[in-house]
Amino acid sequence: NKELSSVEQQFALDNFDTQIKLVKRYMRQTIMFGYIVLFVAALPIAPLLGYISNQLETYFFGLSLLHLQKRPIGLGIQDIGAFQLCLEILASLAVITNAAIVLFAMETSDSERNHTFTS
Repeated sequence: NKELSSVEQQFALDNFDTQIKLVKRYMRQTIMFGYIVLFVAALPIAPLLGYISNQLETYFFGLSLLHLQKRPIGLGIQDIGAFQLCLEILASLAVITNAAIVLFAMETSDSERNHTFTS
């Protein structure tokens, strides 16, 4: 048994399936974005928690790429595809959802409750 060189060690690592792994990563990020923007009015600390989670995930993803998998071949792409539309729809729905949360969770004073509008 002889020691493997660093090139042989790299060659022995698992292949990185770019398409599948990156699509799964985009899906996870889109779902997290959705939870954060749709319910930020209910849990204002959600963006901070999402940021910390994202930083940890990026760190461990980087470690995985460095030590557990072969280096992927860089491919140029024009945009993020269908995920762009999903993110735009989530951002639009977030305005409605957060407005509804604020509206229904808002407490009114007694004078506002007893006030009647006449026309």
